[in-house]
Amino acid sequence: MRKRFQTIAESTMMPANHYALLMGDTPKEGHIPSTYSLSTQYQVFLSKLIEEYHTYLADELRLDGTRESQSAASNALRLQKENESLRRLLTELLANNRQ
Repeated sequence: MRKRFQTIAESTMMPANHYALLMGDTPKEGHIPSTYSLSTQYQVFLSKLIEEYHTYLADELRLDGTRESQSAASNALRLQKENESLRRLLTELLANNRQ
C-alpha cells in the first residue's frame, strides 16, 4: 500500500514533503512545521494538508474505482430519499395527533 500511495502521490501536484508527511515520514528537505505544535499556524497547515489530500489523492487512492464526487452524489440521493420518507412519516404522525 505504501508503494502504491507513493507512486500515485508522485504523479500529482501535491508537494513531496506533504505526501511524505501523510505517509508518516519526517521530510528531509524543505520546511514542515513541528508535528507536535498546537499553534493556529499549524492547524491552518493541517487544514491545507487535508484539502490537498482530497484534491490530489483521495480519488486516486480509492480501491473501489469510484470517484469521491460519485460517492457524494449517490450519498446525496440516498439522503434525499431518506428525508422524503421521514417527512412523510412526520406528516402522518402530526395528522394522527390532531385527531
